[in-house]
Amino acid sequence: MLETIARQAGCTIPPYRAPATSPFVRWAHSGLMALTGPAGGAPLIARRDLCARIDELTYGVEAFARGAGMTVAVDANVVTERAALLGLSRGGTVSANGMCRMIRANDGWLAVNLPRVEDVELLPAWIGSEVKDDLWPQVECAARAASCDKLVERAQLLGLAAARIGESFVPTWSIVPMGKPGARRKKRPLVLDMSSLWAGPLCGALLAEAGADVIKLESTSRPDGARFGSPAFFATLNAKKRAIALDLPRDREVLRKLFAVADVVIESARPRVLEQWGFSLQEIFAANPHVTWVSVTAYGRTGARANWVGFGDEIAAAAGLVVESEGPPMFVGDAIADPLTGLAAAASAFACLAAGGGFLIDASLFGAAAFVAGAPQLENAASVEWRNDAWMLREGARLEPVRAPIARSVADAAKTLGADTETVLREVLS
Repeated sequence: MLETIARQAGCTIPPYRAPATSPFVRWAHSGLMALTGPAGGAPLIARRDLCARIDELTYGVEAFARGAGMTVAVDANVVTERAALLGLSRGGTVSANGMCRMIRANDGWLAVNLPRVEDVELLPAWIGSEVKDDLWPQVECAARAASCDKLVERAQLLGLAAARIGESFVPTWSIVPMGKPGARRKKRPLVLDMSSLWAGPLCGALLAEAGADVIKLESTSRPDGARFGSPAFFATLNAKKRAIALDLPRDREVLRKLFAVADVVIESARPRVLEQWGFSLQEIFAANPHVTWVSVTAYGRTGARANWVGFGDEIAAAAGLVVESEGPPMFVGDAIADPLTGLAAAASAFACLAAGGGFLIDASLFGAAAFVAGAPQLENAASVEWRNDAWMLREGARLEPVRAPIARSVADAAKTLGADTETVLREVLS
């Protein structure tokens, strides 16, 4: 992926070299192994060197940042820190946060994600019958009578996040020239982060760590949904950003002015949202040809899935980022497509900054998950044992502990909604 990013952005990067440490040991130490496997059972060993691909992404963030004249050190726990902060654990066919499940249809497996209240309200229309309190057994029963494709098609028509596990869909990740390279207006890149939840805000957080002036923009009527979850997790992603709020789409002219002065814009809305607000990327790049536009979507901006709903857990499963044992496929980590996309998007943004900007980054959760899922196959040369009240990885004569996820400490709390609006607009638009 790094070579593709460098080629499409027109910059260079030193070649990545995987660490000499055993891939099984890296898996055991990553925190991902502790989050992967059946609930209450032994953690599972991935059959591919997933950690090598994740390490490649973190290397890319740091290396492309240097090319842009910036410095950032990526925390090794970035893909598991939410689980550590929320106290999540592995659930096998149930995601770590409990909202997504592997469901068997009559011709294979699909993953169904219900993170929003309205998702549960739509279930009767999806399965064709009334849903009682214990909803998952009813969903599983209904799914066994239908095909994966039919279930996914009906779910997406209703706006539910569902996907076949191990999709044949071609992943999207592209960097497209839209404007022209140019010098930054200021030494610190100005980043407008309009994204929400995890992937886009992580991209913005990494740019902020590297010294960019990152402005978190939220709608007063629809703020970032992550605000209503763990305050500590929200702070890890947003504490180093300035916070502004606009009444969108009413304040679209203020937004247009911000687009015109930003070096980077990060957004995670489906493509039709900008159109509904009266914006087109062609007009934005015409007004600001040096901007780098980071568009984070589930399956990419174009094609039949451009407006599909998707979240980290079921998209990772759709991309084949699962572990398989003798039974059903099981989830890897916690909504892992999100942090992987945040890393890859940040690497792409730094590469585009190094090249002078003027690019559209089409960043899809499916594309990032598929990249990691395609890691080299490993020989089955390790096992897991219960020793001294702990799970241990055995590789030959060597025993290594299976480490739980570790969260970073956050010194500063994230600001309240729109805390810096007046000051930021005065400074940036003056």
